[in-house]
Amino acid sequence: MKLYKLFTYMLILGLCMFNVGSVNAQGQCFFGGCFGGVPYGGALSTTSSTFVGAMSCTFGGEYNTFNVTAGNSYEWSMCPADGATAAFFDDQLTLRTTSGTQLCYSDDFCGANAKISWTATFTGQVQVLLTQYNCLSTVACNTMVWRQSGGGGGAFDPCASISPISACNVPVSTVIASGNGAWANGPFSPPGKEKVYTFTPIATGNYTITQSVNTTGTYIDYFFKPQSSGCSSTGWTFVQDIFG
Repeated sequence: MKLYKLFTYMLILGLCMFNVGSVNAQGQCFFGGCFGGVPYGGALSTTSSTFVGAMSCTFGGEYNTFNVTAGNSYEWSMCPADGATAAFFDDQLTLRTTSGTQLCYSDDFCGANAKISWTATFTGQVQVLLTQYNCLSTVACNTMVWRQSGGGGGAFDPCASISPISACNVPVSTVIASGNGAWANGPFSPPGKEKVYTFTPIATGNYTITQSVNTTGTYIDYFFKPQSSGCSSTGWTFVQDIFG
């Protein structure tokens, strides 16, 4: 399974050359995960920047409920190094809304244990379902840990900072900040923040992306749409992901 660390959107009709710096996410945020489960414990809140315990003795197949605030980043971990207690081998974590919409999924982040990083796009409650691979229920006591890893200042808006591309063969550089993005488009839904560019070609024809990334093991996903459609989370056409 490929680990997609970054997510870049392009608001363009043609593509040229890009140099991208990156900061790795602290956990996984794959698309998909497990369904169902049994609720365990009341809703939890935290503003702690260090990991704190969730509900003690959570079984595989149970989910805990958490209060989140839009714009804040959160991490949920089953990694022993973070202070979690994992009672069975090869656990999974699925983050979802209270209505069941899946937001993030993690498996095998730290050895056979899972860890999710996610930036809240709404204020309310989310559920984190603990299962044993592959989506199994297990009668064994586990303690998940979680923390608020960043936040404040409101939700991330990719349209608030759009960079123009002046011409082809002119490198455009950006540093993609740590934390999750605001949009969940495309086939992979990786966690990195989006970056939007505008470009107006002076000639009709084929255009090429040349990418140089300074972080080993980085995938960036490219999308495009006409500028006339406006900057928003909808209407994008997936181009391809580029590695390294």
